Amino acid sequence: MSALDEIVRGLVGEYDAGNLEDTALAPLIKRIREGKATYGDVERLASRTGTRAGRLIAEQLAALSVDGRVTEEQARAVLKGLTSHNYDVVSGAAADVQESLNRRAGLGLKAVRPEFNRDRVEGLITEVVGKEDVPAFKNTLVQQVENVSVATVDDSVKVNAKAHYNAGLSPKIVRVTDGKCCKWCDALAGVHEYSQVNNTGNDVFRRHANCGCQILYDPGDGKKWQDVHSKRLLSAAESDKIRVRKTAGLKAEQKTPEQRVAEANGLLLQSRLAMRIDSIIYSYGSTILDLQFFAERGLVKQTERELRAGIRSHRKNIEEHKAYIANPILHDPGFYDKHPEWQKGLLGHWRKEIENSEESIANRIEELQRRGLPYDDE
Repeated sequence: MSALDEIVRGLVGEYDAGNLEDTALAPLIKRIREGKATYGDVERLASRTGTRAGRLIAEQLAALSVDGRVTEEQARAVLKGLTSHNYDVVSGAAADVQESLNRRAGLGLKAVRPEFNRDRVEGLITEVVGKEDVPAFKNTLVQQVENVSVATVDDSVKVNAKAHYNAGLSPKIVRVTDGKCCKWCDALAGVHEYSQVNNTGNDVFRRHANCGCQILYDPGDGKKWQDVHSKRLLSAAESDKIRVRKTAGLKAEQKTPEQRVAEANGLLLQSRLAMRIDSIIYSYGSTILDLQFFAERGLVKQTERELRAGIRSHRKNIEEHKAYIANPILHDPGFYDKHPEWQKGLLGHWRKEIENSEESIANRIEELQRRGLPYDDE
């Protein structure tokens, strides 16, 4: 076994140990084992494990660098070794969830695992080797590895939708923006027949950095839509809202009678409406706390300085979100013009941000006290 093989073996061991000690993963793993988990749970797991893998990779490559650079052999061994191991964890969790969902839906179909996306990892290897200062690339690398991890969940969704399509179902994919997306995402929003977007690399399934889009999946009964991440079947009313949303940019003469009736009944939503599904709105960009949460190392590994900085950051986050709740137009000047469900969802999200930050502060204070370090209300 070469020296690099030994390094990778050690990284895998540290990754596995970190996952076992991670209290944030414990309830997700429990739900998966009990057959109660959703794709939202798998995304949270993928983000958490992906960030852990990213930090280990970035720290190891920084340690191996000479004059800021690493060799292709070093980059390939470390990146491929740990991202492939993380893929095994995430794709396995997704397969377990899909099996449970298929059983609950009465489908006699086996879950399908996507292939490990070597192209994404090869791209990372090439980028790292080309860097003149690998240690300075650390934060970006962590985020990119985390994105690769979450993309495994999206790939799982795609291959299982394909399996359902091949089994005779008629899946539809719906992409809905969070109301704050770029022109590229806005152009992709809408209802798509799976048969029209199942080509390799279709943009409908893609996410750029800081993307807050939702991707919904219709199992093909023509009556109800299903959240591609939570797998929750939407009600008939919610389904109608999505169907008529497609008419937002049409002139009256271009709309079908059914669409005109739906609009007259007040079902037409704004073109940038973000629907709040009960399981999760996974938003990289608008959910600042999510990024901080997924990027955390285990608190026992953080320095005193990092713990105190985290407390200050979470206090700032709490004050910011309290201000948003008191006056929502500070965050979105058009808040009161949006659909009531959108308003309700965003307010609930801000309250959850505050709750999470308060918990994070308490955890950091507890860790400082465990070390016998003084803590004043900074």
